[in-house]
Amino acid sequence: MEEVLKQIMGSLGTIQADIKDLKTDVAGLKTDVAGLKTDVAGLKAEVGGLKSDVADLKERVAGLEEGQQQMVGRMSELEASQQRVIARLGHLEAGQLTLEQGQREVLQVVRRIEEHQNDDVIALLKRVDANTQEKEYEVQTLNKRVFKLEVEFEKLSDKNAKSAG
Repeated sequence: MEEVLKQIMGSLGTIQADIKDLKTDVAGLKTDVAGLKTDVAGLKAEVGGLKSDVADLKERVAGLEEGQQQMVGRMSELEASQQRVIARLGHLEAGQLTLEQGQREVLQVVRRIEEHQNDDVIALLKRVDANTQEKEYEVQTLNKRVFKLEVEFEKLSDKNAKSAG
């Protein structure tokens, strides 16, 4: 029995050593669990911060989307305005071409007038001269008739004065 008792005691020593090792291991595990709890608390705080950041980002994205929609509207208005300006420019260009063509025509007329002005003036002066000569002839003819009538009138007046007197 002594031997059994020695064996039990030997086993008990081994068990006690094993229990001591287990206690050390459990203490290490407790320390590790406490560290993990601290790490989890830190992670929770970081997740809370990330959630706040994500919410902020969502707000900013919503604001950007709204701004983008406003920009799209403004771009549409600008494009429509640009089309109106292009149409107006087309009308202005057509008007300018018409004015330029009219100006060319006026310049051609002025050049033609300038080239033929002397000829026209000479032709008009010749016509006036011919008309004047014709009228002078008519005036001379009328003067001769008036002179004859005056002469006849004086003869008749003299005859009437002699007969009355």
